[in-house]
Amino acid sequence: MDECANLRQKKAVYYARNGAAIYGCTRDCLVAKGSLYGERIVPYVMAKEESVDIDDRFDLQICENILNGNITRPANGSSP
Repeated sequence: MDECANLRQKKAVYYARNGAAIYGCTRDCLVAKGSLYGERIVPYVMAKEESVDIDDRFDLQICENILNGNITRPANGSSP
């Protein structure tokens, strides 16, 4: 079996909802319908370094390093 065929980096790109990162809705949707979700839902694609989940102190340190410019994405855009 060719193990390279199973590499995550070689698979198709899929997108998933990123929790409560960004919501935008009209007043009517929020007040009259009592919902954040209206008739039209559109994606907002975020780069990995723009969407950091902070669940513990280590995650916070990673985020601080990104914000301070100590961690950057390589010039070719690939993950390190």
